[in-house]
Amino acid sequence: MKQEITLIKAQIGLSNIDQDHVLRHQAMNIQNNDVDVLMEGRLGNTGRISGAILNEVAGRTGGLSMNPGGDAFIEDGWGNSRGLCQLEFLITSNAMREEKMVIMGYIHGGSPSMDDGVPEDAFFLPVRMWNFETTQQQNFQGFVESRTNISQSAQFLLNDHRSQGLHTIRPRDIVESSSGLASQLEEDSWMSGGGDDNYAGSSSASLKLSGLSMSKTQNNAPATYARSLLNASLRAGSAAEQNPNNQYGAISDALNDSSLRELNIRENPFIGIMRRIIGRTDISGFEGFTFGEIAHVFSNFTDVLYMEATDVDRFEIVDSRMATDIHGTGNMCEVLCNELAQIAQQVLIGNSVSSVQIEGTNDVEQGSFEINGLPIDYLVGGFMPITDGLNLDLEGTRENIKEMFTQLFFARHCSDYYHQRQLVSFEADLHLFGQSNIRVFINGDEGTARQMAYATYALNRFDPTLVDRNSAMQSTRGFYDNLVSHFNI
Repeated sequence: MKQEITLIKAQIGLSNIDQDHVLRHQAMNIQNNDVDVLMEGRLGNTGRISGAILNEVAGRTGGLSMNPGGDAFIEDGWGNSRGLCQLEFLITSNAMREEKMVIMGYIHGGSPSMDDGVPEDAFFLPVRMWNFETTQQQNFQGFVESRTNISQSAQFLLNDHRSQGLHTIRPRDIVESSSGLASQLEEDSWMSGGGDDNYAGSSSASLKLSGLSMSKTQNNAPATYARSLLNASLRAGSAAEQNPNNQYGAISDALNDSSLRELNIRENPFIGIMRRIIGRTDISGFEGFTFGEIAHVFSNFTDVLYMEATDVDRFEIVDSRMATDIHGTGNMCEVLCNELAQIAQQVLIGNSVSSVQIEGTNDVEQGSFEINGLPIDYLVGGFMPITDGLNLDLEGTRENIKEMFTQLFFARHCSDYYHQRQLVSFEADLHLFGQSNIRVFINGDEGTARQMAYATYALNRFDPTLVDRNSAMQSTRGFYDNLVSHFNI
């Protein structure tokens, strides 16, 4: 179906100044008793399981790595303010279906200003996108109504300058690489004695080769990430029961699970039209599009350009390094801050809000929520709709934000298992694009607190599905070994 894409707004702003960021990737920790719960909860001999049981196990097995995976790259370093850009597009497919697509990113290779605008040779590097879908439907009285919802949301993942490049460990990448590993082990390892030492993983997971990829926002939250892999494990285990002695076939069957689907970079309307018109067939080494190229493709760019947010007399640039802790330690509170920053992306998108102020704790005697007998309490302050004209159910949104943090964060700290329980308190000012500030302390001791700031305007540079080659293979091998040990593949 033919699509028409029209640029309707381009807004330019400036970022704050940040601490150097690090990579910290998704790291599941599944125990034998977790597997027992999953296997007992299956519906017959199928790979299906109730959502409640799957969420329960995923909530306590997901997490981020305690040890950072190296420095996160950004052009010109994190200690500089840089230009930010939001592009809004109207995508029309037919008279009954209309979408608004928002692409947000940062600027490098040139600085925007109120007086001089945006340099034509400066690069716009896309960071994240989401789509609003508006459909026309008849209500029960026969009148046509418009309904708007977020239909897609993802980050654009890019390579950095390390020699072997970055790899992605989206759930689909892990399962796909595991199926390849199973194939290699089945076909030649025993004859050649080569084992898996030379297995390089799925080529689609190498950003050095692809240059640009997409990861859906749900992959950011550790519990949701774990849920996808647990679901795939159950499906692979079920397939192995039906067809024993075929590891490759069983794991490949899991790739058909809907939870592993990702957006295809080639199908993104903005990336597609830019590549087509400027003739960029190869995007390995992708560094963005220049504003001259964007103005060439969208001739009305200057007509819809808003520069007001670059006025430094009205919008202060804050050096957040003065009041926040450094990144890159193995401190538990820092890791929990990082988890909250990533979880927030799913919470904000899931509630169609661009920011929220929230405090949460399970260090209370009574609370508005409870998991396994432990109460949880929240204080939710203001939040902003993700787009103008979006009518939110304020109380419903507030309660859903609390519910999502309960399931995605506190479920692990209020575990069924006493050795996993931990008293955690946090205060957060969370932003979908800009900067999130988070303070966490544990066991009621404010002396343990860490105050962290996360540059969500460049979230794709420290996305939790980005790793080096060795970590990618460790994640693949860990998943494969779990399939063999726990799911009888």
